[in-house]
Amino acid sequence: PHGVYLITGGLGGLGLTTATYLAQTIQARLVLLGRSPFPARATWDDAHDEKTRQQIEAVRRIESMGAEVLVLQADVTDAAAVDTAVSTTLSHFGELHGVFHAAGVPGGGLIQLKTAAAAHEIMAPKVTGTKHLQQRLASVPLDFMLLYSSVTAVLGGLGQIDYSAANAFLDAFAQSDPLPFPVISVNWNEWQIVGMAADTEMPTEIQRWRQQELQQGILPAEGMQALARILHHPQPQVIVSTRDFVAMQATSATLTLDRMLADMASKQVMQPTGGNGRSATYVAPQTDVEQTIANLWQHALDLDQIGLHDNFFDLGGNSLIGLQLVNRMNETLGLDISAVTLYESPTIHKLTQMIAANGQQDEAQFTQRQGRGAKRREKLRRKRQ
Repeated sequence: PHGVYLITGGLGGLGLTTATYLAQTIQARLVLLGRSPFPARATWDDAHDEKTRQQIEAVRRIESMGAEVLVLQADVTDAAAVDTAVSTTLSHFGELHGVFHAAGVPGGGLIQLKTAAAAHEIMAPKVTGTKHLQQRLASVPLDFMLLYSSVTAVLGGLGQIDYSAANAFLDAFAQSDPLPFPVISVNWNEWQIVGMAADTEMPTEIQRWRQQELQQGILPAEGMQALARILHHPQPQVIVSTRDFVAMQATSATLTLDRMLADMASKQVMQPTGGNGRSATYVAPQTDVEQTIANLWQHALDLDQIGLHDNFFDLGGNSLIGLQLVNRMNETLGLDISAVTLYESPTIHKLTQMIAANGQQDEAQFTQRQGRGAKRREKLRRKRQ
């Protein structure tokens, strides 16, 4: 009872769920680390944004259960900040019994479009943060350190290459016996209500598929029951899932982006087609933008004619062709769209509507860009002569 526990990502959904469990069961003394500034206790009754207000209410509920809570600002990717946070904990409470490393950033995006900087942002809290905790805690006699990993480390996930890699690092770290006390990596399945899967922003159609998956996710009470069992019988790596894991492995081995999107498309109300992916009524491109996109699609799909309402995927398009096509459209039209845009707007008509709605292109901008492009090509031609 009344043990001292430090939780990174302590003001996030999983961090607060863990803190609530420790307050309910052992009236723990808790240190919640968060990357963002948190209001001083004297200002908690002042006006705050909705997220901060909810965090304050959560901390108050935890304290009402008999816990003592210290909230500290610390970015785990900053070694000095981690050192200060641990030192402050030891100075304030005089001891530290365990650490829950729940800090993390959700991933998202095709690997072909991922930059090193974007991947680093996703991986740093789990990889760099864990290393900083290892360095600072090596001389602290903890009972354990528990790492919040994910089943994506084992199964992978759509658009999760960097997040999967970060969690795979946690698993390998725990298996390497890195510290003089038990280190446990828990591969959690998706969580309902709390957790990164519930909060991750995704394109609309993929979000619908994601919400279906979350209906089978871990409930907070179920997760904390599993956590209690894990802490009583610690192993370097534990997988926690509400579904049969062997079945999940079989499914993940065959799950591709094309298959997922095809499943979603089959549930949507589509334009009548002639059975070959084309709209039953051919509508020719009208504007310069529509004609330019149609030309790019025709070249990519090796077709002579594509109408405004013909579906890219029904015409034979797939994620690889889509990626190349999006790059060509971005280059030719001066856009900044991702490959996922094709899944939400799979016809030329829908795509041009989306582009116009987002203010990325209009006819005047297109004509201006075409003129600049023609001048650059002419200048290059003269240099080569």
